[in-house]
Amino acid sequence: CHTRRGSTIRRWTPENWIETIQLLSTRWPVVLVGAQPSPQVTKKVNSPNVVDLGGAGDLSLTAGVLGAARLFIGVDSGLMHLSAAMETLVVGIFGPTDWRKNGPRGVPHRIVSE
Repeated sequence: CHTRRGSTIRRWTPENWIETIQLLSTRWPVVLVGAQPSPQVTKKVNSPNVVDLGGAGDLSLTAGVLGAARLFIGVDSGLMHLSAAMETLVVGIFGPTDWRKNGPRGVPHRIVSE
């Protein structure tokens, strides 16, 4: 967890990401996006189908990647909302924010929360 503007935001653990990415990458290419690379995850995923673009591009590149994606999986963030705006299917991971107020709009989605 970390704090932003006085609220606690849950983050999935690296172990959860590693397990999910490992499983998905056995069938599909997986592209990681974000403000920073994720070496704590990618070093432990044993798959040639994983590319980490974290920190490698600007908003235009990220929007292009998200728009070309078949699925976005991530925490409640700007990238989740950008994915929805690009009409990409979304699996949003929420906690403790209320997904009914802050969830993705306009695209089919699934919510995971505690």
